[in-house]
Amino acid sequence: MEIQNLTSQSTIYTSNAWFCSCEEDGISGILIDSGCDPAILKQLHEIKLKAGRNPVKKIILTHSHYDHARLVKEIKEEYHAAVYASSPYTAEVDKVLIDGDVITCGRYHFEIVSIPGH
Repeated sequence: MEIQNLTSQSTIYTSNAWFCSCEEDGISGILIDSGCDPAILKQLHEIKLKAGRNPVKKIILTHSHYDHARLVKEIKEEYHAAVYASSPYTAEVDKVLIDGDVITCGRYHFEIVSIPGH
């Protein structure tokens, strides 16, 4: 699995946005938080160009604060990715997660652990 921090070129304050390439092809994967800086969209587009196809299959939002979720609608629309979040009130959510849920990506498994706060 390769994990990329997509906020390394950010020009505004944003939370981290992580792209985990976890499919067997080494490209397709999961985006953890979308962030809010348009530079993230540019980096995802570069990954897509390099791959020659859609790399983002799933988006997991840790919570719905602006700096974590601002770009989720744009990314979901462009990449046709399913959005996972812990609240049904989170914008664009397709699947509400609860403690203990498991999201699979290739041979990797992400177990959801609820950590209230922040």
